[in-house]
Amino acid sequence: MNWLRRAPGGRILTFCAACVTIAPGTQMLQAQDFGRAANFIDPTASERGGVHLYSVTAGVNYYSTGIPTLAMVPVAASSSDVSLDVSAAFGWTKRLSGSSFSVTFTPSYFAEVRNSSFHIFDPGLSLNWSANPHTGRWKFTFSGSGAVRTLHDSMFNPTLASTLASAPISFDDLAAAALQGQVTNGQLASVLTGSPVSPAAPLGFYLYGYRYFSGYLAANLGYAVSSRLNVGVTVQGSENIHLSNPTGISSAAYPSLLNSTTAAGVSLAVDYSLDSRTTLSGAVATSKMFGGFQNYAPVTADVNLSRRMSRRWFLRLHGGGGTIVPFGVENAVRTAIQYAAGGGLGYKTYTHTLLASVDRRIGDTYGIGAGNSMLTTAAWSWKRPGRSWWAQSSLSQQRLSGGPIGNPSSWQATGGVGWKLTRHTSVQAQYSYLKYSGLASLAALSESVVRMVVTWQPKAGPDQ
Repeated sequence: MNWLRRAPGGRILTFCAACVTIAPGTQMLQAQDFGRAANFIDPTASERGGVHLYSVTAGVNYYSTGIPTLAMVPVAASSSDVSLDVSAAFGWTKRLSGSSFSVTFTPSYFAEVRNSSFHIFDPGLSLNWSANPHTGRWKFTFSGSGAVRTLHDSMFNPTLASTLASAPISFDDLAAAALQGQVTNGQLASVLTGSPVSPAAPLGFYLYGYRYFSGYLAANLGYAVSSRLNVGVTVQGSENIHLSNPTGISSAAYPSLLNSTTAAGVSLAVDYSLDSRTTLSGAVATSKMFGGFQNYAPVTADVNLSRRMSRRWFLRLHGGGGTIVPFGVENAVRTAIQYAAGGGLGYKTYTHTLLASVDRRIGDTYGIGAGNSMLTTAAWSWKRPGRSWWAQSSLSQQRLSGGPIGNPSSWQATGGVGWKLTRHTSVQAQYSYLKYSGLASLAALSESVVRMVVTWQPKAGPDQ
């Protein structure tokens, strides 16, 4: 585990020991998202336990910029390059009544041909423990995640939206996952457990450097007042930590703006089912930000309406407001009352699946003191049952506004087609574009990548 000790002060080990959890992660959430965070992935939904080999992949990539740089004055010119990578994903799972423990190992190796000094080996160790006991009307859920993220992995690792859009699940399972954050389909739970999931519009690589650790921990206690009314309280924490750059990328060429950010928060949520297709919910939440450039606590109140409009599409709308409470005289955060709003929709037919959302939140999850953050995502997939090929694409954009250091933004577009060569083997051709801009202290960055990858997946039972 020496690769983890490169973090400042060994804080990754401290954070993981407190979490008892290391698995693919997400960022700190606000208001209405708190109640869903603790319940989203339920590993107990998968029917099979034991040791599984999920996949083995080998790929060749063409990068428009071989070694990326964020330095205002480039340290050295970097032309296009070709890279090779290989990875595997396998793990062990033990399931008991109401709980699950899993260990996932995803070792990978990445190396560029021209810039031979640039190569990365990532052990990719993940641990995940989830407890979901029921006692009458009470329900307690504990979950968490953590992962070491690298810029080159983020170019093609699927986001949560693209994973849901491409998963072979029913409309009901898709709506439950997207609207209520509930995953009870064994096949979808297996996909989420065995595949790395990246954050949408990965702005973290513009702030924490080429490589960083991201993790979160959440606990939710819920009570069913009736068959329609549920109340719950969620306690959640998250942490992002800068890690040293891989071999071949100097800190002068790709500096980090932040060393670490820690967030801890709590929320109270109420859900009421108006009918079998419509749910009205509300939440009040606050989260304290530590580290970064500013110490502050966003306080928000939000109302959410979700409805399954028909057997093909569903809709989610939310709106509310709040403010930012600063701590310390050095703060320059925006403290006026602001609005939070957004919505999303999902559409699924026999062959097409489309998910899209736009959300404006108060504050930011990185600790830079932004007044608000805007996140836009879209994902589409096409797959005709019985056919051997498929297509998919995704788009995401994130922008932080009203902060003292600028308005950093990122946006990413990906697309590709795949073919099923045999029962176990597939090949995909993919394209990805990523762009960062908006900070006066760091240069803008844009990267285009074309990738060809071959994946082998063994048959592991009816869930795959």
